[in-house]
Amino acid sequence: MEEEDKSKQDENGDISFLSAISALCIATQHKRRNKLKLLYTKDELTEAVVVVMEKLPIHSVPTSVLPCCMVAIYNLSKIKPPLDPELESCVLRLAMHGVFTMDFGTGDATKQALYRTTSATLEILLRSLLAEDPTTKHLLRILKHIHFWIHSKYKVERIRAIKSSAALLRFAVLMPDFDVFGTFFNEQQRRSFLRTALLAIYSPDRRVSEAGILLVYSILGNAEELMDVEEKQVKKKIWHQLHKFRVCNELPVAVQSLSASKGGYVGPELLGFTGSPELP
Repeated sequence: MEEEDKSKQDENGDISFLSAISALCIATQHKRRNKLKLLYTKDELTEAVVVVMEKLPIHSVPTSVLPCCMVAIYNLSKIKPPLDPELESCVLRLAMHGVFTMDFGTGDATKQALYRTTSATLEILLRSLLAEDPTTKHLLRILKHIHFWIHSKYKVERIRAIKSSAALLRFAVLMPDFDVFGTFFNEQQRRSFLRTALLAIYSPDRRVSEAGILLVYSILGNAEELMDVEEKQVKKKIWHQLHKFRVCNELPVAVQSLSASKGGYVGPELLGFTGSPELP
């Protein structure tokens, strides 16, 4: 009982500390400042949050601490300058581990709700970190962390990582100031980028084709059409769309403009590839 009480006190203390950081950042923004006027720098405060994250159990379970940590870093992301890349990597590793491996059991509605909140907070955190430095290089750096979990041996971890990846890609596509995606609103460049994703769809490698369809729907802003709580349903939706592309030649309206001069067909031939499709 004493150990449980001490653990609860520590958790409450951590949440109070994290809430104070968030409150400070919000107050700074309300004063229209973009730098913290404290004895501590943004990176130093982030390091303090990382210490709290490192204390969380290796076997992740739903608690209020992890989402509070991510909210604190989200608020810190609004303060200049951008987070140090190595420190950001540490945050991403801990946050993704906590969310992707989280076990909330069965039949516990409270824990399930807390997991959904934590998962949604991770997506917000990823978007805010990318917004600090909206470049392709930064996007790829974040996706590299997610990619690790996409190859997990556990199904639930793979599907959680896929959802986060699709959500981040969709956000990047819609960012008006993103240094590469923003220019793809030029019709010619947009076609070129979609062709690259479409080429992956026709790859004989199952993983490449699945990634291709996810990327296409992320570019089109419709990634949620492929998402579901159950992995079986996600795979079913992915392969249903792949079947439409590869067998039925049925295309989303946004893709049809690519094939207007080809009778409505998008395939390897249209993409200028006559052999076994591979990613460039």
